[in-house]
Amino acid sequence: MSIAKAYEQVREFHKFLFALIEMRDFEEFIVKETGSLAERTEHGQAKEIFGRWNVQSEGHRNACQRMIEKVKEHTSNEWCITCMEDHLRSSYSWKRIVADIVMPKEGSLSVTDLYAVAKNHLAIEGAAEQRYAEMSEMTDDEEMKKMLMSLSKDEKIHHDEARMLMDTLEKTYGDKIRV
Repeated sequence: MSIAKAYEQVREFHKFLFALIEMRDFEEFIVKETGSLAERTEHGQAKEIFGRWNVQSEGHRNACQRMIEKVKEHTSNEWCITCMEDHLRSSYSWKRIVADIVMPKEGSLSVTDLYAVAKNHLAIEGAAEQRYAEMSEMTDDEEMKKMLMSLSKDEKIHHDEARMLMDTLEKTYGDKIRV
């Protein structure tokens, strides 16, 4: 194998591992956020959706962690993995992307708050759906491919549920929503 080919394989391996770490951290953020949202809303449909997303996102986080562990088995370079995790936590993170758009942080949720949260999750869940689908193309491991496509399908359902919640809020409270 040529040095260029070996370098490209290592680069692709690291790119995939980086994506797994990124999505694990994203799902961890969603677990915290949706748990809080479910507790702070009185709207039945929203409470049920956020509660379900909370449980499912914990499963997604665990799936990403299992895949990270499986990928780690194929490298002896623990230093590289530690550096990737530290890099994600310090300079790039889904938390930074979503922190400014997921709102509000405290108190009970008004209809306008719920609508804004649903609208933000529409974008977030759509991006996660796409990211998991892209990641399924980064691996030759059939088990991981299936798991990533399953996660992508779950995110599509979350996206559709966010749209459904927005539609319900528009129909029920149309003129009271100020976003």
